[in-house]
Amino acid sequence: MLLTWLLLLAYILLMPEKGRVTVNLFGERLRELRERANLTQSQLAEKSGLNLSTVTRLEQGFREPTLTSARALADAIGVTCDELSRPPDKKPVKKPRGRPKKAD
Repeated sequence: MLLTWLLLLAYILLMPEKGRVTVNLFGERLRELRERANLTQSQLAEKSGLNLSTVTRLEQGFREPTLTSARALADAIGVTCDELSRPPDKKPVKKPRGRPKKAD
C-alpha cells in the first residue's frame, strides 16, 4: 500500500506541468458537470460503471481519463464527450443546500 502511494506521489511530482494542468482542468469540468446534474461521486460512479475511487481521482486531477471512462462519464451525466472536454466555466455552479439525497 505504501509503495502504491509513493509511486503515485512520484508520478504526480514528475508529471510535466502541462499535463498536470490538463488533468486538473478535466477534473474541474467533471465536478462542475456532476454537480450540475445533482449527482454525488458515488452516484456518478454507479451510473457510469466506474469505481468510486476512479471518479474521485479524476476529479482531483490524480488520474488521466481514458477514452472509455470519459465516454462512460459523459453518458452518465447526459453530455457529449466534447462538452466534457471543454474548460470549466469560470462562473460558480449554484449548489443545492444541504446534503445530496441518498441513492435508492
